[in-house]
Amino acid sequence: RRLGDGSRADAARARSVQLRPTLSRARPDAPARTPLRLEASEGTPDGWVCDAWLGNLVSVPRSLILRRIAGHLLFNVAVAAAFVRLRAVGWAKDLPGAAHSLTGAFLGLLVTFRTNNSYGRYWEARTVWGGIMNTCRSLAIGASVWITPRKPAEARGFVEALRRYPTQVAIQCRKEPLDDGDHPADVCMSLQNWLHRAAPPSSETAAGLYELQLAAYSRHVDRLTDATGALNKIISTPLPISYSRHTSRALSIWCGTLPCAIGSSVGPTATIVVVALVSWLVLGISAVGELLEQPFSQPENVGEGFDFGLPVESLGRSVADEIERLGTREGGALAAG
Repeated sequence: RRLGDGSRADAARARSVQLRPTLSRARPDAPARTPLRLEASEGTPDGWVCDAWLGNLVSVPRSLILRRIAGHLLFNVAVAAAFVRLRAVGWAKDLPGAAHSLTGAFLGLLVTFRTNNSYGRYWEARTVWGGIMNTCRSLAIGASVWITPRKPAEARGFVEALRRYPTQVAIQCRKEPLDDGDHPADVCMSLQNWLHRAAPPSSETAAGLYELQLAAYSRHVDRLTDATGALNKIISTPLPISYSRHTSRALSIWCGTLPCAIGSSVGPTATIVVVALVSWLVLGISAVGELLEQPFSQPENVGEGFDFGLPVESLGRSVADEIERLGTREGGALAAG
């Protein structure tokens, strides 16, 4: 019996060995595989492509980050030049580099922690906007499929109110003043009123599928109300100002004393160049964190790209156009009536 089991196992292994080349053999009619290439598609920022390093390097003088830190960078370069001159005449001495290296490690953690928290706020804002887009699409489809055949006038009013919501949210993100009735919460109340008008008269019979759909849409409107509150939290609750001030002071002291820690062996010109490069790197990372801390600070004239914030105007217009497209059914909820 043991020999029989062993012979069967050997035969099974032999069959598997014979089948492996057959399974790995390509079919003659199969299309040839082309190598994967990363190319820029239409509407894709060039900075997301690996081959755009040359353009990114050439555009450094036009960088927004460089313009934001230009004053601080020039100050550090001036301090480095003054120290080099004083060291040449013997009025200044070098400092031990070990202490500067140790504090640099802690400072790197401080800047990284600040940048990570800022990016967390940026990603939270983008997630909320993504939920707004999905919810508005669902409501527009529901109005077209369920409400328009039964209550076309109510469906038209519902879709019109829904179209206002993303644009009003974009205005709220910019902290621009809103009139009474134009706040996103007021738009959500208007949506609930239109759903109430579209509902059939209450009766003692069990609710049908139409009534259940209206109840689901009411919960979707509640999600839009929650999204408004989540965006308000991001807008009105920045990182503590003491944390930003402490980081700025630490960076200023560390970059200002960097020429003293480099030493005289590097040379005067190299000292100034190293201070400029290191200051640009460290201060640039800190400036990126400051921009991401307020994800709605990107001006409208920058464009529709995600340069250093969320293009809320572009997002609001795209959602409104999508609602207008989906909120129509054979002539449209907007044109019915």
